[in-house]
Amino acid sequence: MTTSEQICKELEAFYKSYSDVSISEDVAAISEFWGCPCAFISGQQGLVQFTNESDIQRMLRNFWTDLKERGWVRSEIDPLKTWPLAENLVMLLVDGTRYKADGSVLERVRVCYTVRRDADKWTFVTFSEVKPPFLGPGDQAR
Repeated sequence: MTTSEQICKELEAFYKSYSDVSISEDVAAISEFWGCPCAFISGQQGLVQFTNESDIQRMLRNFWTDLKERGWVRSEIDPLKTWPLAENLVMLLVDGTRYKADGSVLERVRVCYTVRRDADKWTFVTFSEVKPPFLGPGDQAR
């Protein structure tokens, strides 16, 4: 049986790989980290499901286009917070800062992911932004 500590280390490596690939903005490579189906959950839109890889890639292209239009050039991620829910299911809380070319802060974000292991591969299943002033799972300080 896998321990919680092992799962947390696996998720840290998984998210680092995801972050490294994301820098390339290669939508096809980034979409490999997402399961099908997967979903975005928000208070405004409810559940938005992405049922196939082309849906996921369209969502990712829209995401990158929006960020660039707002002046984004890079991001920094804080240490992850992980909560194993089962041997193959984890909740992941990620804090990050997005920067503009001049070094100023574009925005600080907090995202909550559900991540599932299927056939020895971790993939994102759901994601939600945690909007300020709310702290999200575990009431972790920002």
